[in-house]
Amino acid sequence: MNIEEIKLLISIKNLLKENQKNFPQKNLLFLDFDGVINIPIKDYEQYNEEELINLYSFGNKTCMDNLNILCATFDFQIVISSSWRISGLKYCEKYLLESGLNTNIPIIGETKLYGFNKRFYEINDYLINHPDFTNFFILDDLHMGPLHIFALQTNFQEGLSDENLKKAIKICKRNFK
Repeated sequence: MNIEEIKLLISIKNLLKENQKNFPQKNLLFLDFDGVINIPIKDYEQYNEEELINLYSFGNKTCMDNLNILCATFDFQIVISSSWRISGLKYCEKYLLESGLNTNIPIIGETKLYGFNKRFYEINDYLINHPDFTNFFILDDLHMGPLHIFALQTNFQEGLSDENLKKAIKICKRNFK
């Protein structure tokens, strides 16, 4: 980590500590799509073109089921951090719901696209501009730099598998107050 990233981590940790004293619980989940809920289809040769189009039109069922479990376990509110947000929040929300996201799980926003070459800067910016959170967690297949202690980096081929769900729960239990 460079000095700038260390300062970023310290400021977020201080903000978290202060928020946990002053605000009611509000847990944010920063959600990437590709490599988390969208994973490559195995044995795609067995499907015809129409079936493949249908399969690629929705998130992976296992990954979506695990996302629902994670969100219910920690009462998460979702913030879209995926590059899919370029299509707009409504589009992302529709995609998640059609893919099986529980309708009780709120989707409250998206990180801004500032052209940062590292997504963790966009997440940090969201946290600074929406400082009423008490906990946060990041699901992404990209490394989150100084915010990695608040994240699970998934494998693009596996996404939010059953094993990764266990890891995510362990990280959240360790970090959440």
